[in-house]
Amino acid sequence: MKFIDDTGCFIRKSSGLCLLVMGAALSGCSSMKEKPVMANADVPAPTAEEISSEPDLEKLARERAAKGETKARDADGKTTTAGADTSKGPEVVTQLDAGQKQLARNLQPEFERALAMMKENRQEEAYALFEAIQVQAPTLTGPVLNQALIRLAQKKPAEAVELLKKAQAANDKNPYVWNLSGYAEKQLGHFKAAREAYEKALALSPNYGKAHFNLAVLSDLYLPDLPNALKHYEAYQALQAQPDATVAKWIVDLQKRTGVYKAPAKKAAVEEITEEPSPAPSEPPKEEGTAADVTAPAAESAKP
Repeated sequence: MKFIDDTGCFIRKSSGLCLLVMGAALSGCSSMKEKPVMANADVPAPTAEEISSEPDLEKLARERAAKGETKARDADGKTTTAGADTSKGPEVVTQLDAGQKQLARNLQPEFERALAMMKENRQEEAYALFEAIQVQAPTLTGPVLNQALIRLAQKKPAEAVELLKKAQAANDKNPYVWNLSGYAEKQLGHFKAAREAYEKALALSPNYGKAHFNLAVLSDLYLPDLPNALKHYEAYQALQAQPDATVAKWIVDLQKRTGVYKAPAKKAAVEEITEEPSPAPSEPPKEEGTAADVTAPAAESAKP
């Protein structure tokens, strides 16, 4: 999974990919296991299922199971997990002026070097380099977001929240900033603040599937607000290119628990009518010795 920062850039969709103009940054998720990448106008970004500021959905599914809200295993013994997010991701349009675009181009090599350090688990070196980049380009939130991801991976959510406040100040129109802020606040047990952050992400981008999912999990397990959880699981599911079977089960579970479940209408049984052919009329029994059953003997050959 990956995280995207599109601060000060223009994004357009093309063939299921996001093409990012100068200043967009991609990095690994909080586990730091995936390869961070810096994207520019010539580099296609990953598909939406790779873009995330949250732990993977499987982890959240296990978390939901641990809360006792769903069975950890299905009847067939398979672990209950949610699949990858296949929605298109948030719609973001921001602009850089000519000077900021040029600055982003100039800083891109250093940004890539910092992302490579993250991949190599040289987190403090990466953090320091992101800081140096941020000093030179305070209007770009990419460096700050990656610093927040580093602190989250180090189990320091309070520091991540402070960093994300800087990102909000730099660009409060970026839904990715608010989605990651929601996650950091949730880690601190600030569930109301987490909800507000996720809702801000969705106000900016109503089709942000991951934010719908995160708010659903928060509402399901932590607030709790089951009708709100149901609403956002359904919104997440509706945005998927391929509906998620596990999330579909959670939706049914919540529909039942909130009293809105309606069982699918059963198909009316169709009675199959088979028309049997009428039997042929029976012939009257024949009397023995009648001409009908007397067979003439074969003619014998003439004897000399």
